[in-house]
Amino acid sequence: MSPPGGSPETNVLLFGASNLTLGWKPLVQRLLRTVGRPVNVHACLGMGRSWLKRSRYMARTLPAILNCGLWNNLPEPRALDRVLITDIGNDIVYQFHPVQIREAIDETLHRIRRWNPLARISMTLPPLVSLQRLHPLHFRIARTLLFPTSQLTFSDVLSAATRLHDLLQELDGMDNLQLIRPQRQWYGADPIHILRSMRAEAFQTCFNGWGDVAGAENAVRTIDIPLPGAAERTVFGREVCTVQPVFRTATVTVSAW
Repeated sequence: MSPPGGSPETNVLLFGASNLTLGWKPLVQRLLRTVGRPVNVHACLGMGRSWLKRSRYMARTLPAILNCGLWNNLPEPRALDRVLITDIGNDIVYQFHPVQIREAIDETLHRIRRWNPLARISMTLPPLVSLQRLHPLHFRIARTLLFPTSQLTFSDVLSAATRLHDLLQELDGMDNLQLIRPQRQWYGADPIHILRSMRAEAFQTCFNGWGDVAGAENAVRTIDIPLPGAAERTVFGREVCTVQPVFRTATVTVSAW
């Protein structure tokens, strides 16, 4: 691969699940203020999204992140490219072993490095600070609402999340990778979803992990960007294809996979 070009445009890859979905509006606002230049966003998100299997939420099914169309549609790499990896843990509920999840993250990082070795990556660790203080009854309620077919116990999930946290912690020190440790105040009774009032702060913390843009507050016009629909998904058993990008202006382009 030739060295990334010097275009002022920034490619931003977003990998996650429900927190990216629920926090889309503050995420975009903080992203635009932080980057402060033309940005090309490619998002892999969705409630219950999995790295390793097709995932269903209500009537909608999405491909595994590792099997989605992004990997065949990566943009031309640029010197200022940035990546956020978050919501690592849904695959615990889908009963994948922490080692398998770590391998999926390793493969994601490998593909990103192959695409652009200079891309700066922020990755959030599992929210142990929230899970460790959760009452088992609250866990059962959350599991029933979010993953109604799961039979995992609170002890199972906490043990697996702790193991996954430790495995991901081994990545600390990797070039251009910053691990983000979720803060206790980001969460309420819901152990995995960031409070609405804390989403802007949480995403800014993630973006600060890119280092050279930490604390940036660029003056940008607020743009209302709707939550993007994935290029390929199944809704009520019917395949739905959406042409990408789904949003484009002179300064912002958004595609979803």
